[in-house]
Amino acid sequence: MFRISQYMKEILSPTPLTGRREPPGPVVIWNLIRRCNLTCMHCYSISTDIDFPGELSTDEVFSVMDDLKKARVPALILSGGEPLLRPDLFDIAARAKAMGFYTALSTNGTLIDAPMADRIATLGFDYVGISLDGLQATHDRFRRKAGAFEASMNGLRLARDRGVKVGVRFTPTCRRCSTWWRPSASTSSTSRTSITPAAAIATARAMRRSRRHAMRSTCCSNACWRRWSGASTANT
Repeated sequence: MFRISQYMKEILSPTPLTGRREPPGPVVIWNLIRRCNLTCMHCYSISTDIDFPGELSTDEVFSVMDDLKKARVPALILSGGEPLLRPDLFDIAARAKAMGFYTALSTNGTLIDAPMADRIATLGFDYVGISLDGLQATHDRFRRKAGAFEASMNGLRLARDRGVKVGVRFTPTCRRCSTWWRPSASTSSTSRTSITPAAAIATARAMRRSRRHAMRSTCCSNACWRRWSGASTANT
């Protein structure tokens, strides 16, 4: 995972090189639920706001966690769908923390109100990543829901204000190349916030739209990336 905020810090204040770190096992991004309250254009799943059959029960999730621990997996990123729609999410996260996993939450942020932010802070997630795809009009268009941007930003601020380590994740695409840097402008004054690009995965809904909307991240030119990088530098 490439973290833009850390990259920019290293440019401004380089640190000495250290030996290569070898994690004991793979980091697991775990899609615990397919249900989601959004229907994003670039979703790598065909998620929507209904319950899907065949998902793991709480006991089955716990059994898998035991296997992951035996495999020396160091970190679990709990995702979906929208993981906050899973009723037992906090039970799963609490057990992950108790087992010694680095435990992160990957969410669209729209369901984080004050009580939910309290629960997230109390549990002690190591990191909460919230997805943004540009400023309001761009984000709401890609998420296909009016008001999604404001709800996500509100959730980010609520978590941040409770001392949670939060970060912004976005998926670079050619269709919104010129606005890649703008989430950083929205969060530039937000402490404890990292910015991380995520590659578009051309499966499910994203695959169906990849040609019409140029969703594939591989089509993004080096010049387009430099444009984003230069704008990020100017806003650091």
